[in-house]
Amino acid sequence: MIVFLLLGVCVLIQSVYGVGLLVFGTPILLLNGLEFSAVLGVLLPSSIILSLFQIIETRSVTVKEAKMGPIVVLGIICGFLILSQTKAPSQMSLVMAISMFSVAVLRSIPGVIDRIGKWLSYHRRVFHFTNAVFHGFSNLGGTLLTIYSTSVYKEQLLALRCTSVFYLIYAISQIAVLLVLGEGEGLFKGLFFLPVTALIYISIGRKSFKLIGPALFYRLTTLFFWLAAFVFFVKATMFEKQMSKFLEWV
Repeated sequence: MIVFLLLGVCVLIQSVYGVGLLVFGTPILLLNGLEFSAVLGVLLPSSIILSLFQIIETRSVTVKEAKMGPIVVLGIICGFLILSQTKAPSQMSLVMAISMFSVAVLRSIPGVIDRIGKWLSYHRRVFHFTNAVFHGFSNLGGTLLTIYSTSVYKEQLLALRCTSVFYLIYAISQIAVLLVLGEGEGLFKGLFFLPVTALIYISIGRKSFKLIGPALFYRLTTLFFWLAAFVFFVKATMFEKQMSKFLEWV
């Protein structure tokens, strides 16, 4: 039930503001006890369908950066390698705490996001690779992708197309890597939620009213990152204590 409610809320948020499903869904599902690969399985199919809807809606405009797809795919693979070759999976709470804390700090310091956006617009290849790596091991690349899109493209339609195009590349790459690694079982559960995602987006999605303005949404999202970082840090600390006690007992 919580997954259905989460999908519904996140689909509505993403349909209006361009992000939501992965940025909010990933930490919430992790905090509810799902493994990272299971979270990806639940969310990625819906992420693909949302991105496709938004790409169709913005078909009147184009962004040249889609040609950077190979760089993004390489970054996603590197992100997964970090997960598979380190202790990151067993320390996912700490990884998420650090990731969300970093994003919250950047969003909280006045002027930093604007300066980052300006820098990113001049270093596009560097951004797309590094953000893909970040997304590969955290599933939170959307936090920086939206900053990039709105900085490079001032027109909202272009910014939305940029975000949706790269979200689609992210999701397809992640699914491909999961299948290669033999960890794609959770994707079947994600396919189960596709009709729900499509129905919500088509029936309410872009037709929904903006209940809160962009500025308030930005502040509430930043507050969410702060709270999630705190909860993940507490969870990571509790895990370390439990593991230490277990090792002492052994």
